[in-house]
Amino acid sequence: MSKVLLQTKSLSKSYKMGATRLKVLNEIDIAVKYGEFVTIVGASGSGKSTLLHLLGALDKPDSGKVLFQEEDLSKLSSSALNRYRNSKVGFVFQFYHLINELNVLENILMPAMAYCSAIQWLRVGGKYKKKAMELIEKLGLQDRAKHKPYQLSGGERQRVAIGRALINSPALLLADEPTGNLDWSRGQEILSIFSQLHQQGQTIVMVTHDQRVAQKADRSIVLSDGRITE
Repeated sequence: MSKVLLQTKSLSKSYKMGATRLKVLNEIDIAVKYGEFVTIVGASGSGKSTLLHLLGALDKPDSGKVLFQEEDLSKLSSSALNRYRNSKVGFVFQFYHLINELNVLENILMPAMAYCSAIQWLRVGGKYKKKAMELIEKLGLQDRAKHKPYQLSGGERQRVAIGRALINSPALLLADEPTGNLDWSRGQEILSIFSQLHQQGQTIVMVTHDQRVAQKADRSIVLSDGRITE
């Protein structure tokens, strides 16, 4: 039986809206095993992205726990949380979040560079540049390595974002509507990449509102009004 990589226990989150509080997630319990491809589906406002942000430690719950490799994220120091976000988890967002001043290669290298001092980079930079070029080739971007994001199509930008998410070999890939900004044809190309990564053993949790996307996964977690419905 596969071991659990990621788990939540009674996870709840609310936000202040004027004089009231809006409950976004209510007592969420999920478990994701190593190598699984899981989608989180539901209508807009159901709490999908909030859940993903909590899994990636981009936000904190009001109550409950997120456990990664059996370790409670709320017990980690700020530096350990930064390491978790930088190297344990890779993020892919709907709107890419690339840096326009950097080319494709430099954007992909950013998470690796961010965690190194200048002296450390002199020692390990060559290894990461080699890996980045391998990712660029794997993602079909070999003719775009020196291009800036504004010179790329939406599908190409998302492939760069996937390369950036993978540069530190994360155990977990979190994707928030990664095809939501693309037409169906380009979206299919991106989904094909995620399917290949999954076949190679990558654990993936993806938020989507599209049932056609959800069908590509091993299973789906359905959210409605902040609760799991099936």
